[in-house]
Amino acid sequence: MARGINNGILQPNVDKLYSPENRFIEMLTLGHPVLSHYDKHVLAMTREKLDSKSDIAAELGWRDWQIEQLNERIKELESQKHINEIKVHGDTRSFKVY
Repeated sequence: MARGINNGILQPNVDKLYSPENRFIEMLTLGHPVLSHYDKHVLAMTREKLDSKSDIAAELGWRDWQIEQLNERIKELESQKHINEIKVHGDTRSFKVY
């Protein structure tokens, strides 16, 4: 079995990593912000002759890793905020949030 996002298992015919038929509907529903990203990528891939699955997967893998790093940083910052809120409500000493 193939490993999926977040180390989950993709089950054949149940879970799909890609769902372009649904994605187009979602993009049309959301409108301009998403479609502008789509257009940008289609134009860049055409201009740069990026048409092999391997090349596209390399770009997607890099972006997935960057997104994971950003999500981890968000969790760290949210955790620090929570700790600082506990200090405010449970401790009378002053502190600074950086």
